[in-house]
Amino acid sequence: MENNRKYLFLNVSLVGAALLWLVTFAFKPANFWLLMSLNTLALLCSARVLGNGSWWRSSEWSKGNIFLGLFSALLLWCIFFAGHYFMSAVYSFFYQDTDAWRGQIFSVYNNALGTPKWLIALLLVFPIASGEEIYWRAAAQKLMAGKYGPIKGLLITLAIYVLIHLPALNFALLIAAFICGLYWGLMYLYFKSIVPGLISHIVWDVLIFIIWPIA
Repeated sequence: MENNRKYLFLNVSLVGAALLWLVTFAFKPANFWLLMSLNTLALLCSARVLGNGSWWRSSEWSKGNIFLGLFSALLLWCIFFAGHYFMSAVYSFFYQDTDAWRGQIFSVYNNALGTPKWLIALLLVFPIASGEEIYWRAAAQKLMAGKYGPIKGLLITLAIYVLIHLPALNFALLIAAFICGLYWGLMYLYFKSIVPGLISHIVWDVLIFIIWPIA
């Protein structure tokens, strides 16, 4: 696909992603995990059309990349754990109300109600975490970087990634989207490979939602 066509299709896919996230968070017509699975399958299809690099080649799955992915997932979980208690302290100091912050966290975890944890874990591995990483980094950020440069490409992709979470009307979720988008975007920019971020995204999702929830 020619570059101009790729950029056009990227813009169309970004609008589509925004609409899918709007339906998922604002209208909630079905089970959250089913909707997110369908959303990320659509992102994977878009990434396939746009070209998503050579992440599937065995040379990309080196011991170093695997270690980076696992270590960065644990580090990010620690950042969120510390950040949760920091924000609780901020809300307590300025608003004398930690429940407001904790309520936002619980509203995210409430999406798991009624769905078996083993099923959520499987869906997080594929297609949710893997689909998001392949689309946002190996397709969207890569194309944005090619058009605007690596830093601007990262920032534009990050801004769009955060904005599509606005329909959730959840400040904590927007912070999480910003931190994660910046974290994995910088990893892709620095290591020139999606594999560390792909592993990190999958492992972190399972840690934060299933194994060690922060709230």
